[in-house]
Amino acid sequence: MTGASLFFAVSYVPVRELSPRYSVFELVFYRALLTVVLMLPWLMRAGLGTLRTRRPWLYGGRAVVTFVGMGCLFYGIVNMPLADATALVFTAPLFTIVLTALALGDPVGRRRWGSVLVGFVGALIIIRPGFVELSWPVIALVVTAVTYGTSNAATRALTRTEDTNASVFYMYALLVPLALAPSLFAWTTPEWSDAPWLLLLGVATMLSQQCITRSLVVATAAVVTPAYYLQLPFIALIAFAAYGEIPAIWVWIGAAVICSSTYYIIRSEPRGA
Repeated sequence: MTGASLFFAVSYVPVRELSPRYSVFELVFYRALLTVVLMLPWLMRAGLGTLRTRRPWLYGGRAVVTFVGMGCLFYGIVNMPLADATALVFTAPLFTIVLTALALGDPVGRRRWGSVLVGFVGALIIIRPGFVELSWPVIALVVTAVTYGTSNAATRALTRTEDTNASVFYMYALLVPLALAPSLFAWTTPEWSDAPWLLLLGVATMLSQQCITRSLVVATAAVVTPAYYLQLPFIALIAFAAYGEIPAIWVWIGAAVICSSTYYIIRSEPRGA
């Protein structure tokens, strides 16, 4: 999950760079298409039989909610400072834990709940009361948190019976037609100068989804999702290096709280907390 957090943060940069020339839907399309292309060597080695599944409806439902969440995320990070946008999505792990506990019976002890909630408090320290105004980017990012939490819960359910790589492949293969249809209404043909950004978007996306899927294979959502909060220090450093965005002191205080909660839950896991 720590690796997923890093690659998610990296993927925000090409989205910001490409947004003046491409619509949100087209960016989602390219992100999904490039991830599928990058996974074709695996599919050729494993064979099409690896994609057999008895759970097509769960794959399809996950793709739909992911499409909605990804489009809202791109809209939010284009129209807000990167660190602030990231902090607003930090409620997604709470939705993941609630849904996996209710639907899948994942154990969630008091210490794990407490650690996740402390991480959420760290995000609130960064946002601070009065920071968030009701605007379309804010609403979009709240929708992202809900849909990503739902998608993560579906991924956890799928990894109990499905091949891990197949789960990742289906995610983006189904996103391609979903994103292509609205993209055609405002299509922009890519230029060669955009190729490095598009490639970075595809590579970072594939690696982030591989990491998050594997984390949910080997551990419950309550154990791994606190590391999701590490996106914040990652994106704060990237935003400063790329755009000169200087986070307020509250960003670092909140990040310290988030990292502390992650460390605590990792330490308490061997004791079955």
